[in-house]
This record gives sequence, C-alpha cells and structure tokens, in this order.
Amino acid sequence: MRLSRFSKNTNIIIIFLILTASLFLGIWIFHNQKQDKITDNSKRIKVQKEIKKTYSFINVSDYGAVGDGKHNDTQAILNAIEHVKNGGNIIFDSNKTYLITETIKITKDINITTNGQKNATLLMGSNTKNEPVLYFTGKVKKTIEINNILKTRDIHINLPNRSGVDSNDLLLIESNKPWYFEPRTGTQNLHKGELHKIIGVNKSEVILAEGIWDAYDPQKENIKIKLIDPINISIEKINIIRKPSNDRTVGIKLEYGTNSSINRVSIKNSTAVGIYVVSSYRTNIENSKVTEANDKYSGYGIQLYGSSYSTIQDNRISGSRRGIDVSGQYPDYFSTVEFNSVYGGGKNELGLQYLTEDTQYGIGTHSTANFTVFRGNVLANLNYGVNIRSSNVTIKQNKFLGYFKGAAIILAFGRNVSIVDNETISGNNIPQIALKNNLPKSIKDFNAKNFLSIKRSYDLNNSEIQIVGNKALDISESFIKFLNDQGTNTTQIKKIQVLNNDIKQASMMPNRQPFYFIFSEFPLMANSSIMNKNKIVNYSMEEQVPVLKNFIESNNK
Repeated sequence: MRLSRFSKNTNIIIIFLILTASLFLGIWIFHNQKQDKITDNSKRIKVQKEIKKTYSFINVSDYGAVGDGKHNDTQAILNAIEHVKNGGNIIFDSNKTYLITETIKITKDINITTNGQKNATLLMGSNTKNEPVLYFTGKVKKTIEINNILKTRDIHINLPNRSGVDSNDLLLIESNKPWYFEPRTGTQNLHKGELHKIIGVNKSEVILAEGIWDAYDPQKENIKIKLIDPINISIEKINIIRKPSNDRTVGIKLEYGTNSSINRVSIKNSTAVGIYVVSSYRTNIENSKVTEANDKYSGYGIQLYGSSYSTIQDNRISGSRRGIDVSGQYPDYFSTVEFNSVYGGGKNELGLQYLTEDTQYGIGTHSTANFTVFRGNVLANLNYGVNIRSSNVTIKQNKFLGYFKGAAIILAFGRNVSIVDNETISGNNIPQIALKNNLPKSIKDFNAKNFLSIKRSYDLNNSEIQIVGNKALDISESFIKFLNDQGTNTTQIKKIQVLNNDIKQASMMPNRQPFYFIFSEFPLMANSSIMNKNKIVNYSMEEQVPVLKNFIESNNK
C-alpha cells in the first residue's frame, strides 16, 4: 500500500518535471526563433542598404568588369554607374579594353577617367544606326508657350509657370519661324532659337546669364521655352573604337549639358559623328583625336549642334568627311574653334568612300550658327579648308597647308565675315601629309587653287566682308573667286574690304590661264568697296598688276 502511494507520487513528480522542461524548452525555442527572425531581418535590411548605397569613387572592376576585350563588360559598367554618387567618379583600369554591346546611357553628373596615364578603351561590339557608345543627357523639366515679346539684350523673361525652376537650369527659346537664310523644312526644320543659362529666379521672372541675342514676337511666330535640368560631365583618357561600318554610328553624345569637359579622348570609326554636342552650354573639348568619321551624308569629327559658348581646341581630326562642324536646328551661338589640326586626303582607304571627293571640308558652319570664331587652326590637303554658311564669323590666323582642290576658304549663304591674318603654304614647304587617293602625284602641285571662293547670298547688300592681312602663298588660279552657283540672284556686292594682303602665284604651268586677283564667273558690280595696299608677286617674286575679270569697281574708296 505504501509502495503504491510512493509510485503514484513519483509519477506525479515526473510528469511535473516533464511539463516544466517542455515549458522551458518551448520558451527557449520561441526565443531563439525570434532571435533568428530578428537576425534575418537585420541581414535583409543591411543588404537592402548595400543595394541602395552609393559611392564617390568606383572602379568598374569592383562590379565585375574584366577589361580583356573579350568578356562582355556592359552590365558591370552599368551597375557601377548606377551605384556612383551624383557627381562621383567612375574609374577604368589604364590600358585595358572593355567590350560593350549597347549604349552606356548616363543621366547623372559624373566624372570618367582611368587610374593611370594611359587611356582605357571601350570597344563597341555592335554598330546600331545612330546609337552612341556613351550618351550623357540632362532632362527637359517642362515646355512653356509664352505670349510676351522677347527683346534683344533682355536678361529677364516673364514666365507664367516657374514651379520647379532653379538657378543653373538651362533655358531654350524655340520659334517656329524659319531661319533667316538657307531655311530647310521637314525633319531638319531650321528655325530661330537660342540656349541660355538661368542664374536667378524671382516671383515673376527668370534671370539669364546673358541677354537674349535675337528678338521674338508672339504675334508673328509661335514661341516655346524649354526649361532644362542639365547634366555636368567630365570624361578623359578614354578611347572609343567601333568596327568599320557603313552604318551611321556615333562615338560620344552629350545633350543638355553644362560646363562639361571632354579631354584626351580618342574615337575611331564612329562614322556619323565622333563627338556630338547637342543643346549644351559652355562645353570644352580638347586634346582629343577623331578618325574615320566618314559617312557620306554626315561624317563629322566633332559637331556642335544648337549649343552656346563651346570651345573646341587642340584636337586632331583625319579621314573624316567634315572635321569640325557648327550648326543646329536652331543657331549655335558664340562657339570658338581654335588650334585644331584637320587633315584630309582623298577617299577613305578602307573602302568606305565619300559621296564625292568634294565633300571633304576641314572646319565650318551650316546656316544656323552665329558669332563663331575659327582661330589658329591647321588645315591640310582638303577640298576646302574652311566652309562658312552662317552669320558673323571670324576666320583668323589659320594655316592652310598643301593641297586645296577648291579653295582654302569658301563662303556660301550667310552674311558678315572677317578673314584676317591667315596663311596658305604649298607642298614645297611642308612634309607630305595624308597622301591617299585622288591627290596630285607631285608634291609640287600641293597648293590651293583659290584663296577664297564666294557664292550665293554672301552677295547680299547688307553683308560685310573683310579680307585683311592674309598671306596667300603659292595660289594657282585666283585670290578671290565669285562662283555663279545656283541661287545667285544679284549682280552687285557692297561693303567688301580687301586690304594689305600678300599674294604669291604658284609656279607657272604650261598653257595655264592668267592669275587673277579677283575673278567672277558673272558680271558683278562692287559698290562702296575698299581695295588698297594688296601686293601680288609671281613665282619669280616679280610684282604683278592686279588682274580683275567680270568684277567692276564702282565708288571705291
């Protein structure tokens, strides 16, 4: 009996102990599960923070870029750009080659460079038409139609909606009124317009860094203003190489930029445009090299398009249909092209031929450019060295070396140009440069046929042409030639000044026509012109009397 009671008590104690142990075990398991969940959540939050974290300096190799020219590094580079801070730095390994297969589009302020003295190379593995290798772009915040008159030199613009507008934004004025001369229609639609920087915003208006350059009347034209959040970029020590192609490809495109810099960049086989700057303010391109921008319809080494205050200096361009072009759907204002070297020399030796040999120009403008300066450039072996089709241009202190099939300088359309202190040098005095197809066989024939050719609307009565202090050495046909081109609709020109020019004829060739100081293909009356102190010598340095043909001086001073 006692034994039975003892066993019963023992069982109760055992059950109690088991229940107690189970309770503590459950509490322990619950606690640890909770701790594990807290730990997992902490890890997840930490990973999420890592994904969102950005850095001031990123080497693309940290995100998996190999740089052997074979491995596709596109996604690694895009991931690196995604994680760099706005205004941060993307670093490529010096002297490595990164294969990419699609456009690298960048929409934040950024600096791109290498970690050494040698350039890194971006090798584009595809050639999709019009797609750049690198595309930097700001964004349009809003477009506003305005009804108030905009006057020349105004720095204040009254806007009906200024919300979201900041200082340092860009302001683009666009009119539907065609440009004053050489208007084009359709997709090109050349028209009035201009790009400015905003430096202040108050309750009723925005304040511009410079006064408006043109005038706009809403009673006569539709006026729109685009407000732009610009991108600021710096890129240096980068090579861009594409496969040779007949597609119209682009190297670098910068759109809606401000105070950006492109330095020590080399671009090869971007057939449409090597460096393409669109609607950007104060861009600087220097110490760069572009080769084989040779598309037969575009083919620009460097092209400024509807921008303002750009500077292109100390660059080298060769094998391109056009070396440097300044133009736009609306005018490019106040750009300077200086100290660049542009070499031509017949059709492209890779077989990607130009439409005709005559399409090779060194530098120049289309109609939509205003107040452009070309200074101190070296141009060699081209059909035309400088081709001007715009207003208010200064061509100063440039050197024209060797062969120019048409002329060192040609003016077409436009008005108001100053040609001062330029110099032509024949092939007898320089090393042979870029000898390819369709050039004279003898370096002795490497000279300019004409120093200056003029055609079409440069004969407008309100145009002024100054040709002063030039050294035109070894010219074979004429100093100035007026071409009877389609569109010439007048028989007179006013306000042409030809002063203090030194002209030397090229070596006498058998059965050659006389050398002309001024030659016109049609009768041309010069009114109110100034032609003084010009000196002409023949190949033997004997001074010659100026010979004119179809150029009639009237009321000269």
